[in-house]
Amino acid sequence: MYPDFSWLSTMLDSLKHCRFAFLVALVLVVLLADRAADAQVIPEEAYGPYNAIFLPDGLGLIKPLASPLSLDPRYRGPQPPDPLTAGAAQWTLTFWFQPAEPLSGITLLAGFGDPAGDDARFIGVDNNHLGLWLGNALGSAHLLTGTTPMGQAEWHFAAAVCDGRHVTLYADGVALAAWPSMQGTIAAQIEIAPAAQPSLGSQMLSAKQPSQPVLITKHFGGRIAALEIYREPLNADQIKAMFDAPPDFSLPTYEEASPRWGVQTRGQAGMSEPQDPSTLPRGKAPFQKPVALPLTKADLRDEMVGDDPWTLRGGWWLDPAPRVKANGDEIAKDGFDDKDWLVATVPGTVLTTMVDRGIYPDPDYGLNNMAIPESLAHQDYWYRVEFKSPAAARGRRLTLNFLGVNYATEVWLNGKKLGAFLRGTFDVTGLVNDSGENALAVLVSPPPHAGIPEEESLTAGPGEDGGVEVLDGPTFAASEGWDWIPSIRDRNTGIWQDVTLTASGPVQIGDLNVVTVLPKPDHSEADIEIDAPLTNVTKTPVEGELSAAFDNIKVTRHVRLAPGENDVRLGPAEFAQLKVQHPRLWWPNGYGDPALHKLHTTFTVGQSVSSTRQIEFGMREVSYELSLLDSTGHLHRVEVLPSRTYNEGLPLIDVSHKGIREIDDQTPNTCPHPARSRRRAGPRERGCRPSIRARWHRPPSGPWKAAGPVPIL
Repeated sequence: MYPDFSWLSTMLDSLKHCRFAFLVALVLVVLLADRAADAQVIPEEAYGPYNAIFLPDGLGLIKPLASPLSLDPRYRGPQPPDPLTAGAAQWTLTFWFQPAEPLSGITLLAGFGDPAGDDARFIGVDNNHLGLWLGNALGSAHLLTGTTPMGQAEWHFAAAVCDGRHVTLYADGVALAAWPSMQGTIAAQIEIAPAAQPSLGSQMLSAKQPSQPVLITKHFGGRIAALEIYREPLNADQIKAMFDAPPDFSLPTYEEASPRWGVQTRGQAGMSEPQDPSTLPRGKAPFQKPVALPLTKADLRDEMVGDDPWTLRGGWWLDPAPRVKANGDEIAKDGFDDKDWLVATVPGTVLTTMVDRGIYPDPDYGLNNMAIPESLAHQDYWYRVEFKSPAAARGRRLTLNFLGVNYATEVWLNGKKLGAFLRGTFDVTGLVNDSGENALAVLVSPPPHAGIPEEESLTAGPGEDGGVEVLDGPTFAASEGWDWIPSIRDRNTGIWQDVTLTASGPVQIGDLNVVTVLPKPDHSEADIEIDAPLTNVTKTPVEGELSAAFDNIKVTRHVRLAPGENDVRLGPAEFAQLKVQHPRLWWPNGYGDPALHKLHTTFTVGQSVSSTRQIEFGMREVSYELSLLDSTGHLHRVEVLPSRTYNEGLPLIDVSHKGIREIDDQTPNTCPHPARSRRRAGPRERGCRPSIRARWHRPPSGPWKAAGPVPIL
């Protein structure tokens, strides 16, 4: 009899079923794991990622919601709208945001469509609750929000998901609430940090429908990172996965929504080639004939006009440098032969002399400017004068002063080269002959970037606004030609201001500055401050008396000056008489009499007058208003009073490229503007001047201090 092994067969059959069941379970686990993994895979975004930084009172960003390109490259017809604009579209919007300051009231963060339209898709914050704005069609002046307020995190994650029927809002990876989606077509644009509402469209709607609630929002200030739009609804697991894996916020390059003032790389370049002859102006009359002015004795005779300073008036001679074979040492000697030179008009330009001497016709009439050669702006010129030293200057310290020369100059006196300069002074003590003649030679060079001339005409138009001569400074930039003037042929080259000689003792008085403050609204009082720079030219301290007098007022201070430059200020805090009662003010044209006052200053050492200086000045205080951003990016209307700040020597306004920002300044009386900026044009194209970040301000009362600007309401 054989043993019964049926139980073994039954057990093996059971094991086979268990193995099969295990394999089935394993497959199910793998499938479920794959499905879970697939549920967390993030699809490719349709738009983004966008990273930008915003000023609280600056601009937002508008990006196009462009239609997909046609698959057929031969198609040239109108492109269909992006399917995302359809009312029943499925979509997802996600981004991170970091406010620059606590958010209050209602602030729209980002979305797509027009926030002022009937239908829109935006995420915002409503009294510390993340919310949705789906357009004016909902008839509400608030966002759709959940009940859970936002946390205290530095960065927050926001998401909105639409499956075509409902919109679900997520805050920091958690679903807050869902609402039905019943929308029409939206505008084809993405807006990040939209402009504050109500917009012009909302205002017009409110005017037509007074009962229609209007959304009132603030502009977002801070950073928005990794903004993306998807063409499908993401699920809760995908949203949670995005929140659990935040980006490194230090890595992106954030777009400046309010751009800083860029470095200018082109513009005002002027003509790049000679003007097309067919566009030159034409006239039926010929050019006028040159007419020489009759020479007077004053033109031919050198004379020291005035009394310290003395002005070198008359006796000047001019010749183009290419015609002169001698050098500066020879020209600056008594008796140099200049009989073939032109009698020069000083102060005046080279062209002024040539018109006065009958070389060329007056360019101010008709088309005479075209009868003058362009070569005048491409050569140097020699000026020469001989003069006798005033008797009162003998034995004193002498300074030769050139008050204005265009463009550059080299100077020789009595055979010795003094140096080169644009506007300068020279110590000529010991170089000026006390008796006999002194010979002064001046080599003047035109601006190095003269540019190419242009003549306005009906065919050529008004002309360029300057050109490369701007590189040589702003003073004579228009001489290359502007929209109101053709090119000046010599580019205003010459000695265009006086040349003077001053005498002094051990202390010299420099350029005086008189500052007026009108502290009372009725202008019945003027505070006068006199700033007198004093230079002690010796190597030891000097004591003396500084006196200043104007009208019937005179003040004097005893000072001790260290060697070198010193600055002395005389003000009403020290001298009560400088608080002028019922002053005669300097008024602009049409407002009153432009009264001027003569200020005489004297520095006396012992019983000897060391230096004198006099100027005319007007009593007036100038202020102006402009829009400034404070250090937090908030815009203010600020009144600037330069006369009340120069004492501190503080920079009132940051005018660096970094400090100037483009904004949509809607301050009244600044410039025309749309209620909402619809484009990102440059400041020049927009017609507004960019705002400037402020560093310092004057409070309503008390001393000046570093802070944000005070708004002028």
